[in-house]
Amino acid sequence: MTKSTKISKVVDVFDVAPIDAGETSESFKFRIEVLRDLGKGRSYYARVYRRETLRVQPTFPIPKGRSRRFVADHEVLVTDDAIGATGFEASSPALVIRKVRKRIAEVFGKKKGS
Repeated sequence: MTKSTKISKVVDVFDVAPIDAGETSESFKFRIEVLRDLGKGRSYYARVYRRETLRVQPTFPIPKGRSRRFVADHEVLVTDDAIGATGFEASSPALVIRKVRKRIAEVFGKKKGS
């Protein structure tokens, strides 16, 4: 018996405007991918990622007179545990986005229009 492979198609991608974290100087930035499960007809779901920035700096010795200020910032996408990755399944992309926006509002204590 062979197990069928789940195949999905990304149908839309959304970037959420930075959300102020309040007491810290950080803000949270999210990316939402809406996917269609090709095995379930009109079934859509979301993957939510948080955008994180990593600063990379060399640790090897720098010769005298050379700048030590070389740094490189890299952005990575990580799955976000606070928002979650489940419970966003719906029959249309619009309904999926509505569920994700509601969850973000719950986590950050903001009303839907904020």
